[in-house]
Amino acid sequence: MREKLEMAKVPVYADGNGSYKVQDYWDRIESEGLIADKTVDIIDNGDGTYEVTTTPGYVFEITVEPNKEIAENIIIGECIGKGENLSIGIRVVKKTTNSIEIEVVRAEGASNFKYSIKKQGEEYGAAEEKSETRHVFSGLTQGGIYTIKVEATKDGEQQIVEKTVQVGEIPLAIDGDVIWTGNGQAEVRIYTNETGYQLEWQKNGISEGSWTREASGVKEKTITGLVNGDIIYARLYDGISSGKYANIEVMDKIEPNATIKLSGTTVEVGETLTAEITQTDEGSGVDINKTKWVFNTEAGNIGTEASKYTGGTFAKTQETITIPTTTGGTYYLHVLTVDNAGNKKEVISEKTLITSVPKNWKRTTPDDPEWYNYGIEVNAPKLGEGMTPIVYIGENKPTEKKWANAMTEDGSMWVWIPRYAYNITSGYHQSGAEINPTKPEEGAGTIEIKFLKDSSNIAYDGTSTWDNVSGQGKWNIHPAFNYGQEVSGLWVAKFEASPEGETTDNANSQYNGIDKKLQVKPEVSSWRYITIGNAYTVCLNYNSALNSHMMKNDEWGAVAYLSKSKYGKQNEEVWINNSSSYITGSAGNSASASGNTGTTTDYTSTQGVKASTTGTVYGVYDMSGGAHEYVAAYVNGENNRLIIYGKALINGETKTKNVYEKASRDYYEDNYNANSSKYGDAVYEVSKSGGYYSSWYGDYSHFPDFYGYFFERGSGYSRGAYAGVLAFHYSSGGSTNGYSFCPVLAVL
Repeated sequence: MREKLEMAKVPVYADGNGSYKVQDYWDRIESEGLIADKTVDIIDNGDGTYEVTTTPGYVFEITVEPNKEIAENIIIGECIGKGENLSIGIRVVKKTTNSIEIEVVRAEGASNFKYSIKKQGEEYGAAEEKSETRHVFSGLTQGGIYTIKVEATKDGEQQIVEKTVQVGEIPLAIDGDVIWTGNGQAEVRIYTNETGYQLEWQKNGISEGSWTREASGVKEKTITGLVNGDIIYARLYDGISSGKYANIEVMDKIEPNATIKLSGTTVEVGETLTAEITQTDEGSGVDINKTKWVFNTEAGNIGTEASKYTGGTFAKTQETITIPTTTGGTYYLHVLTVDNAGNKKEVISEKTLITSVPKNWKRTTPDDPEWYNYGIEVNAPKLGEGMTPIVYIGENKPTEKKWANAMTEDGSMWVWIPRYAYNITSGYHQSGAEINPTKPEEGAGTIEIKFLKDSSNIAYDGTSTWDNVSGQGKWNIHPAFNYGQEVSGLWVAKFEASPEGETTDNANSQYNGIDKKLQVKPEVSSWRYITIGNAYTVCLNYNSALNSHMMKNDEWGAVAYLSKSKYGKQNEEVWINNSSSYITGSAGNSASASGNTGTTTDYTSTQGVKASTTGTVYGVYDMSGGAHEYVAAYVNGENNRLIIYGKALINGETKTKNVYEKASRDYYEDNYNANSSKYGDAVYEVSKSGGYYSSWYGDYSHFPDFYGYFFERGSGYSRGAYAGVLAFHYSSGGSTNGYSFCPVLAVL
């Protein structure tokens, strides 16, 4: 019979997916005829055990673990006898925290019942005699372990049975809410859903004589006048014993907060900037002595370490502070608010732009007619976020050849190159010596420009048909005006790049890394000792919203060709920046002055503007001399040579670089001729050969090959007459003293 009871577990376990539904088991053994009637043959002993009488009359003790509904195991005990031969037993009917009710089972024919009980470790008390088979033991201690003894006479024999039972424990069914009421005050509401108990509580300590007991039936109590750190202890009382206590700590877990109201979000260096700060806390209150602020360039969180907040402290929860505006840049006000519970919160203001307009320039608006003048209608400059139009207000203000200038938030300066088509009307694929044998340094062809509407291929004069092929007399839409899509123009750096905050300290400008931010400003040392790959990355990192990138070869060509047109210097060569200190915007005293000969660092002077692509203060500088300028262009040669210094560039997006083909013989002249169909980049079209001094004006020319696959443009200050806007040379791309770079913005 025991084996049959075991086998009946199998399908129940399977149906329960690894557990037993106890009622399903009772139904199973009933359906299999192992018991006659589950309502009669199954006796619940009240302690997780059952006496089950089978149809043959055998009685088994079955234990359910861990509970009566869903069990992990059903243990079939040994047979404890046959029904008619079994002695009396004890079934627990009910137990509370202070009582146990039992019933004598198998009591047919029994009489003279005696009931006694003892607590664990004690002796039995006096037995109580009665004729009923039910008895209640009361006045017990909650959680106590008791042994119950029943004596009776059955069938003329004296029978004794014992059963050990643990009295129920008073539940820890106390909940509490902390409610902050203002001014650092709080109250605690304690409550229970249990019935038959009374609430007991005390504050900030446990002493048995100090409990406050609420009246019977009171299920909640609100305790007021509390502060952060107070502790309320609460428990239940069953009329005899008290249960375990719960503690509710008055702890402020609510973050404080602050609001920041700036007097402005764009101010000039030295202008007054104030911020109205309001600090609040819904809990323990603001600890004003620990609140601080700092004004810095960090847009993200700086954390809640007090030492980082070096700007100042607060005296009141609502206070207006004055913020220093000594240095230009993009800044954020960080406020650290602390409450009396030690909770901290950092609040960051919206960005504030402190601008420093270059000397002799001023801000203007896009509709200012004085902003630019190309001498003909062109695409209106497309300003991106944070860009501001600027106009020159110094002496000798030009009225023409005013290319649009703008400033980004960091004070960097940019020049607008409108979308155009061009035609090399003379000097195509000729050297300066061929054009002017007696004065090669003056030998240059001519270029005609037609500006195009928006991002279309239609010129302002109505022309809509183009050759788009290299050759003299061919009209080509300049390829630079495609940055993954057609653009209406480009913003070109006005000067060579320098590290942010750079002055004339050459040591600070010699840095081969990507964690510094670039700037584009006059009269500072250009950024050098940086590999071409790192320069490429620095340009991308400058401002992704404006699609900043390293100047490409065709973008260099776009500036050079516009400069050679009537809208730029035209027939006059751009003068050299011959500063051996690589000071941006410098100019020698001629187009080909040797290093440091008659140098001026004043780019706005009569001499200084000669080094501009327009011959006015509105053009692009440093395109002749200064540092050699890396551009994002290379011959697709041996990969290992390319990735040593240019991995980031090689792996960069197509729109951010120009790639040239390698000839079967990897030699400069062969590579030069292999790319003869390229146009717009100021290489093949404005030079005779891939080597030496074959460009217009006798500018240096050496096409990249196995000696170095990367392009550099403009040549350095030491090249003298051989430096120039049309100069090109090869490089390995390494970190070298005389090499810098320029960024470009493509506002889409």
